[in-house]
Amino acid sequence: MPLPSGTTSVDTLQVLPGVEAFVSGQMLLEEYVPSPEDIFMADGASRTGTEVGEPWTPRWSDSPVNTGLMTVSILLMLLCVSKFLRLLPYFAGGMFRWKVLAELERNMRLARERDSLVLPAIIIFCTIISRFSVLIPPPVEALAPEMKTLSVFALVSSVLIIRRLLFMIVPSGKMKINRDSLVTANGAGRDFLIMLTMILTVILFAATFLQRWEMLLGDIVLYVIIFFWAFFILRKMQILSADAGLLRAFLYLCSVEIPPAAMLVVSMLIL
Repeated sequence: MPLPSGTTSVDTLQVLPGVEAFVSGQMLLEEYVPSPEDIFMADGASRTGTEVGEPWTPRWSDSPVNTGLMTVSILLMLLCVSKFLRLLPYFAGGMFRWKVLAELERNMRLARERDSLVLPAIIIFCTIISRFSVLIPPPVEALAPEMKTLSVFALVSSVLIIRRLLFMIVPSGKMKINRDSLVTANGAGRDFLIMLTMILTVILFAATFLQRWEMLLGDIVLYVIIFFWAFFILRKMQILSADAGLLRAFLYLCSVEIPPAAMLVVSMLIL
C-alpha cells in the first residue's frame, strides 16, 4: 500500500518526505574487512592492500612450472649430496689457497665427480635467482612467474654461451698462458659455482621458515653472488698470474670473464 505523500521519514541525514527518504539518504554500514577466504577471490581480484577490482598478481609458487622445478631441484640436491661432501674439503680449502683447487683438478676421478655436479648446480642456481628475483631485468620481472623462470634460464644460458665463445676466440697461447694453468683456472669457476649453489640452497630453506624476512634474504642472495664472483676472479687471477704474470692474467680476464658479467649488468640497468 503506498504511503501518503505527506508522510515523512527519518533517514541517516535529515527528515524528508517519504518519497525522497531513500533517494538522497545513505546507509551506515560497517567497514568491509576481508576474511582469510576472501583474500584471493575466485575471479582473480585481490582485496588485500589494493583497490577493489585491481588484478591479483600471482606468486612465484603459484606456477606449476616453478613448483616442478623446485621439486626437481630438491631431488637433485639429495642425489648430489654425497658427491658434494666428498669434494667439500677441496672446495673449502680453495677459499684459502688456490693450490688446493689445482690439486682437485689434477685428480681425474674427483674432477669428473665435480663436473657431474655442474648441470644440477646451474638448474638449482637459476631456480633460486628466479625465486628471489635477483639479477633479473625489469621487463623479465613483469612477466608471469613461469615465463620469468624460463627467461632466467635463457639469460644464464646466453651468458654461459658467450663466455664459452670467448674462451674459443681469445688466444691464450699468444698470452703465454700454460694449458694446465688455464684448465685449473677454468675448473675453479665450476668449483665456485657449486659452492655458491649450496649456500643459496641454505638461504632458500631459511626463506621457507622466515617469510617475513624474504626481502632481506633476497638482498643477501645478491650479495653472496657478487662475493663469490669477485672471489672467483681473484682466485683465477692468482692461478694465471703464477704462470704467465699479473699483466697477462689481467688482460685475459678482461677479455673472457668481464664481458659476460658486464652484459648482465647492462641488461639490468638499460632494459
